[in-house]
Amino acid sequence: MIGEIALLPIMFGLILIGAHYISQRLHIQHDPNRMKIMSFAAGIFITYLILHMLPQIYQVDVFFNRISLFSVLIGFALFHTIEKYIYQHESGKKLREDLRNVHKALFFVYHVVIGIVLVNITKLDIVNGILLFIPILLFTAISAVSMKEIHEIMTRGKIIKTILSVSTLFGVLIGIFLEINMLVYNMLFGFMLGSLFYIIMVESLPKEREGNPLYFILGLVLYSIIITFTWLV
Repeated sequence: MIGEIALLPIMFGLILIGAHYISQRLHIQHDPNRMKIMSFAAGIFITYLILHMLPQIYQVDVFFNRISLFSVLIGFALFHTIEKYIYQHESGKKLREDLRNVHKALFFVYHVVIGIVLVNITKLDIVNGILLFIPILLFTAISAVSMKEIHEIMTRGKIIKTILSVSTLFGVLIGIFLEINMLVYNMLFGFMLGSLFYIIMVESLPKEREGNPLYFILGLVLYSIIITFTWLV
């Protein structure tokens, strides 16, 4: 898949690198309107997962369907189990260091998988690729996908910051130059979906008094309209 169809995923990867850079330069994570943006992005993400991503799983063969569902479970459980284990078995400086290392590794793997999935989704349908890219871009821009404020701590080193910033583009290049068979793709797709569920529900969705429900509803309604429109055309 080297040609014109590969240009869009590469562009996605480059835009995400720019989003990382702008987020760090403008300190979006400290912006007083950040919670409004997070609520809006969460509404878009939840809508995308429920109205678009989950139905995608049920459109494939029963065998691949089950593989994807198991991969969803694995993706969610992996993020949750590793983080809980560290919290329960470490403390103080060791806890913070282990959390940073785990978040760096998970962040890198997660975005590499996103890059691979972006290539394969765009190859099948450009509209589906764009629908996935928009919510990922929003959360990347506000540093929510990078595990909230931990992102600021763990990316102080220039080398680590660069590696994490280009992780999606790296995944895109893997997806372009390596032929991914249907089984592996469905496993990666499910893993990404499970990871997204965890990141949204546990790490990114504003808690308790935080956030703005009106912006959440706005994101939900807006993306519902967009997705519904794609069903009709």
